[in-house]
Amino acid sequence: MSILLSAHKDKVMNHYRFGYKDGKFEGLLDNAIGMLVCNSLLLDEPNISKLEKRGEIEFFFGSMEEWAMCEDFPKICKDHIVIVVDVACGEQYKGIDFSLENISGIDKKRVSEIKEHLEWEGFKLKAKMFDGNPDDEDESWQWKKLGYKVMSFIIPIEPGSKNTGWHVDDCSISIDKLSRAKHGLKRLINISL
Repeated sequence: MSILLSAHKDKVMNHYRFGYKDGKFEGLLDNAIGMLVCNSLLLDEPNISKLEKRGEIEFFFGSMEEWAMCEDFPKICKDHIVIVVDVACGEQYKGIDFSLENISGIDKKRVSEIKEHLEWEGFKLKAKMFDGNPDDEDESWQWKKLGYKVMSFIIPIEPGSKNTGWHVDDCSISIDKLSRAKHGLKRLINISL
């Protein structure tokens, strides 16, 4: 079994604000934060780098997620688990470090074991199996259509103003919350291999 970390690089707009100040990343964070977390894991964690060299972890930065297309997706084996790393905001993310969503092709018992293990390690998370709710649509839906085991690892961010969502350039995430999510992704990878 191998893991493919997938964090899309395409944006909903071409000219946008993105920066770091006073302990926060601010701007259009979808999906610069997902790419940042994946790349920093590769750079900071020697074991991730070794696993990548051995072919047990792969990285993919697609350019069509915002268009709900999968023409640029790599060909992978059916035993891969795709972990889509993305951001979102909303009341459902209050008080959690990250969320595992749109889980498909992975046994519910295994999902429960992963969640329990991460909670035992002190993470606050939610886990939600794929249910077809259009409000939850993301890149994982495309991987599911192709028949792969998939889950979305959602990093909660803050909207810039009430009811704006995350497709705007006034969102934020503190470095502490981002570091916590990154550590959670590292532990998810470790548990899943």
